[in-house]
Amino acid sequence: MNEELQAEIIALLAAGLAFEVFGAVPQDQDWPYVVCGTPSSEPRDTDDSNGALVRVPVRLFNQSGAVAEATSFVDQVRAVLHHTDDLDLTTATVVTVYVEGTSVEEPSEDGKARETVVTVAVLVDDIITGTF
Repeated sequence: MNEELQAEIIALLAAGLAFEVFGAVPQDQDWPYVVCGTPSSEPRDTDDSNGALVRVPVRLFNQSGAVAEATSFVDQVRAVLHHTDDLDLTTATVVTVYVEGTSVEEPSEDGKARETVVTVAVLVDDIITGTF
């Protein structure tokens, strides 16, 4: 389920963001770019169904000092994913999608990159056995 969810989120972000979106940190890629990280999940079972809360980190890597770009990125991710009905999985039913939190990291030690993280939470239900 996590691989399918990551691929679906990447597709939505690629269509709706003004940045290139990758599933892992690319080699020799100029800034800015976005990496949709590996989902992590925790059980959210009900009495009659298997469910989970899945968190997906979406990171923007850009030049240090580019705070306006970081702010724009957060707004764009929120516009694309917050309470979207466009996320469709074959392995579970999506109950809701929301932006759970954001953070802007200071530039890297070499002073060249800033990392902005948007944590996207996806509540799923009716997980097909064996896909979680």
